[in-house]
Amino acid sequence: MSNILRRLSSSSQEIEEVKTLYSNTLEPVENKLSRENRSSSILTPDVKFEGEIEFKDELKVFGCVSGAISTNGALFLEEGSNTNANIKAKNLTVRGSFKGKIEADGKVNLLANAKILGDIKAGCISVEEGVTFVGEAKISRTKQ
Repeated sequence: MSNILRRLSSSSQEIEEVKTLYSNTLEPVENKLSRENRSSSILTPDVKFEGEIEFKDELKVFGCVSGAISTNGALFLEEGSNTNANIKAKNLTVRGSFKGKIEADGKVNLLANAKILGDIKAGCISVEEGVTFVGEAKISRTKQ
């Protein structure tokens, strides 16, 4: 029993250390989750992932991802992220670096300082000043 309690207290301490380390990153997400009462996942800056990712609600990427990402929800490639993938999503917001192919049924938001090398097919595309985009964009309200 004491081993279990030690593990629990150790886990609590580790959780607090992670929260402290990523407080600027996690705090806005935690506030948003409590307001919207939906599921959200985070890939922190120290994560490097290769493979296929599928999810339903929301994913925020702060680290590096290579492979394929598929969702009926929202994907956020945050500032400092580096993504080399084929993406199929309902909605996508890019603040980081992206290389690959994007297909979105909804909206793609390219925010200031985003760097995109690849093609985009979306129902709507929004581009802020300061974005670097090299590729082809196709905007169509009909499902691709």
